[in-house]
Amino acid sequence: MSVQEGFNRYACDVGGCGKVNYDRDGGTYAVRYVERKWIDANFQQRSATFCTDHAAKFDAIVRAHDADFAAFMKNGAMPSGVTTTTTTTDAQ
Repeated sequence: MSVQEGFNRYACDVGGCGKVNYDRDGGTYAVRYVERKWIDANFQQRSATFCTDHAAKFDAIVRAHDADFAAFMKNGAMPSGVTTTTTTTDAQ
């Protein structure tokens, strides 16, 4: 049995997905996985690898977030399902 080196393991980071492939960079299976980066609520950069199905779902989440944020910036509107609590104290 011959050994062929230079393969990478590609797996979707979404829990329960289970899609895993081995391929060379740019190969038939490799192009089915993408890395996405974002800044989380704690201002930390995060990243994940997604299969094409989950990348499309992630992109839809980001587009919805962008629309919600654009509405907030335009008129202060909060997206449905989001609540805020502000606590103030008067200085005596």
